[in-house]
Amino acid sequence: DKGGEFKDTGHVAIITQLHGNKVRIAEQNVIHSPLPQGQQWTRELEMVVENGCYTLKDTFDDTTILGWMIQTEDTEYSLPQPEIAGELLKISGARLENKGQFDGKWLDEKDPLQNAYVQANGQVINQDPYHYYTITESAEQELIKATNELHLMYLHATDKVLKDDNLLALFDIPKILWPRLRLSWQRRRHHMITGRMDFCMDERGLKVYEYNADSASCHTEAGLILERWAEQGYKGNGFNPAEGLINELAGAWKHSRARPFVHIMQDKDIEENYHAQFMEQALHQAGFETR
Repeated sequence: DKGGEFKDTGHVAIITQLHGNKVRIAEQNVIHSPLPQGQQWTRELEMVVENGCYTLKDTFDDTTILGWMIQTEDTEYSLPQPEIAGELLKISGARLENKGQFDGKWLDEKDPLQNAYVQANGQVINQDPYHYYTITESAEQELIKATNELHLMYLHATDKVLKDDNLLALFDIPKILWPRLRLSWQRRRHHMITGRMDFCMDERGLKVYEYNADSASCHTEAGLILERWAEQGYKGNGFNPAEGLINELAGAWKHSRARPFVHIMQDKDIEENYHAQFMEQALHQAGFETR
């Protein structure tokens, strides 16, 4: 049915194979585990052919298949990509009433993670803790959509470079490392846990200018410190888009192919202490042991 279990996107499936009187489909958000080696489908649906008409029968008794479409160059029945008003992409500034909420120790230094943040930055979130910014839910959805699309584009671009010696040479990576680099890409290209894209956004649209792939920076600030800031002083109707970040990271680890014991490596930058601790909390929540 339209919407289904999903608030915005609906449920999408792709027919990957015709198998006798059944079709095999790959679909989103139904099976949350790796498929058996070589299997390119998640479910088989019965297909009935009568008088030249094809009918598919769902295996779930509480859903209805609304139909299917075939991708062609004919755009007669195509719908244009929806566009949102530029005003909805503006970043708006606002201020809290200064009642001294952030004077003194508003972060809990007894909590190891918050203490690690304080050791690096003090009891400070920015130069003016009473000034904050908001975006609309429409802008949030545009950021999510752009992030997903761009991640795949970066993967395709990386694959193209690694297959072409002339392109790879432009990156000044020593040739002795090329075989290891390609082997790592071949084995682990889809093993990414987290990363961060940096965007510019205003009423003209979105522009990405950097992809910090496999980076854990900003997680603590977004997923913990901003939450404490909101509890300390924010009284509005908005919410922190990263409020469930620790749970999302734990879920990513649960569905990864990582071994049960994970070694966490960091450099000597003091900020890396709380970056590493935040990721360690996610690992423990996912059931991993760490060092």
